[in-house]
Amino acid sequence: MFVTNNSSQSRAMYVTKLNSLGFSADKEEVLASSFAAAYYLSELVDTTKFNKQRQKVFIIGDVGIPLELKEHGVAYIEAREMFGARHIKPSELAQMEPAAEIGAVVVGIDNEFTYTKCAYALLCLNRVKNQEIRAKLAAAHAANGKSGAPTPAAVATTDSKSSGSGGAGGPKSAKSGASSEGGESECLFISTNQDSTVPVYDILLPGGGSCVGMLKTASGREPINMGKPEPRTCPPPPPPRSFFPAHLGLTDRGLVLSVVVVVVVVVVVVVVVVVVMEWPVQIPERRTIFIIM
Repeated sequence: MFVTNNSSQSRAMYVTKLNSLGFSADKEEVLASSFAAAYYLSELVDTTKFNKQRQKVFIIGDVGIPLELKEHGVAYIEAREMFGARHIKPSELAQMEPAAEIGAVVVGIDNEFTYTKCAYALLCLNRVKNQEIRAKLAAAHAANGKSGAPTPAAVATTDSKSSGSGGAGGPKSAKSGASSEGGESECLFISTNQDSTVPVYDILLPGGGSCVGMLKTASGREPINMGKPEPRTCPPPPPPRSFFPAHLGLTDRGLVLSVVVVVVVVVVVVVVVVVVMEWPVQIPERRTIFIIM
């Protein structure tokens, strides 16, 4: 088996790389954190942990994650395609609404990580919280006889006063230890790994965990980690293939073992019968014939 926390490539890409290095490998022998995240999300589809109206995944990371999600039939939106290297002002980001179909955020190593990508991911994670803040502020404005929608600055000020510290969505205003596997309306927060650094030649550079760390601090939430040493890195193996219908509970390996056992039993029974019962063995009588000329 080949195991890696690097989510920048898919299993198929790693197989190509391993083969080029002289190692014989196929996809079933490669466990990458990009695959672990895709497998985990595919298992949550149509469950209460993955909102049925929001089954798209917002990705911060490289090509490995979307390739694995596509193979597992999970829809996604890529930050690198949505924003690229574009910088959006905070005042504009505060006016944005995350796509309604996003129900999970997956973060892996991203060599083009930006504040804008992180901010949009935070909007996805804080969707419910932000809606509650805006609803409370709108109600307060209506009670005071004020008209018009509240401004982002007013939202931040109100939330700061209500929480006692920090700004809207800040780590101090978030619940300590808030779970990433919350209610049906909560957006899932998943990390492919939390390695703070990655070795490049003879030095260390920021790793996937550094990208995760910014969003983790901003949201005050602990992500569901897919990388080593978490057991989620190694999903359960697929059930053994069988020629027989599943309800019979027979597998190809089970069939072979059954046949071997039956043959052994039959041979043993025959030997026992021959030895114990002393069955006579017919030996043809030898005769000599003389021909007289």
